[in-house]
Parts: sequence; structure tokens; C-alpha cells
Amino acid sequence: MGGTYLTVDLDYWTQYTSTAAPNRFFRQVFALDRPKVVITSHESVVRYANKSGCRSIFNVDYHSDIADFYGDEACHRELNEGTWANYIQWRRQGTFVWRHPHKRDHLVDGHCHSRDSQNPFNQAKFAEWKTVKRRQGLAGIPWDDIQEVCICLSIDWTNVEPVRDILHTIGRTDWVDWFYQKEASTYGVWHRRPRSCRLQNNCPKIIRYPLPRGAKL
Repeated sequence: MGGTYLTVDLDYWTQYTSTAAPNRFFRQVFALDRPKVVITSHESVVRYANKSGCRSIFNVDYHSDIADFYGDEACHRELNEGTWANYIQWRRQGTFVWRHPHKRDHLVDGHCHSRDSQNPFNQAKFAEWKTVKRRQGLAGIPWDDIQEVCICLSIDWTNVEPVRDILHTIGRTDWVDWFYQKEASTYGVWHRRPRSCRLQNNCPKIIRYPLPRGAKL
């Protein structure tokens, strides 16, 4: 089949102070007439990307989520939110592209479980991909080639303020409440409390659900 699998982690905007940039990007995402799913932690993308038939992944993310994974059995990382790129079944025939929000001064910046000698951004073979690339910013994303979309909430890494409109648009007002609760428990104060905040003891037990059709910002 070929084509591009787009996966977007909301923590890409975690250091932003305004909703303008994420809203602008997600208007393009929501306009795509392609299957979309929402997940809570990024390793859940593996099952969907593996079945997609794509041969390229664009990972819009604060972290690269790719690790060294080559030649040394002791180095074969367990599947988690920082290693999922190493578990894409078609990686040996595919291209992994990391889009990060800020300038990285060193190749190892953002590389998960980094060892300088086996950095996938030096040689793709260290992650068993055919090609591994990285680029700052969101310009040049191949919108016409995207076949499927995944949106990852990354509850442990995301700052809710810049992406609150996104969370409301995808119908997860309880997630907005939970994010605020998390910030309160972490920092001891409410950064900004929603009018109807339903405090919850635990993160909502949702791993994946389809994005509502016709979602718009």
C-alpha cells in the first residue's frame, strides 16, 4: 500500500504558551479524510501502524521515541512510550521521520536511551530502520500522502493549556479535567481550574477510541 502514517503526540506543544499553533496544525489534521484514533500512551500506536500498510512514519513529538536496538541482545529495549518506533514491523523497508519543536544542539538530544556509538540519527541500522530522519518544525509534512492518523495524549508529558481546545474537540472533557487534577497533585496548586471540573482518582481507562467524524476546531 505505501504512504505515510502520521502520529502526533500532544507533548510536542508542551512548552508553548498559546493555543494558536496547535489549533492551526490540528485544523489540517481534522480536515484529513483518513482514519484517526486517539491513544493515551504512544506505544499503543504500534498495532495500528503495523496494520496500516504504510512505509513511512512522521512522528510529531517532543521526544523521538526511537532507541538503539541493534546487534546486542541486552540492548533490545522493552516496548514503551520511548521505544515504540523500534517495534514497527516494516521498519527495515521504511522511513522514520521525527519532527521536533525546538532546535536540538546534538544528535543525541531527544534520542531515547541514547548511546552515542549507536544513535539511530547517525545510522538508521542502529534502530533497524531503512532510513531515519529528523527535522525541526512542521513545515513540509506530506499531507496528501497520509493514510492514517494517530493522536497521542501522553498524560505524563503534556501541558494541558496549549492543547485544551484539542482535548475538547476530540470529546475528552474528562481528560481536560484529569490533566488539571494531575497538575494540581504535582505542583500543589490549580493552574487554571475548569468551571465544571470532575476530580478523578485515576486516569480514565481508555486506551483507544475512534476520533468523532467531522471534528473541527
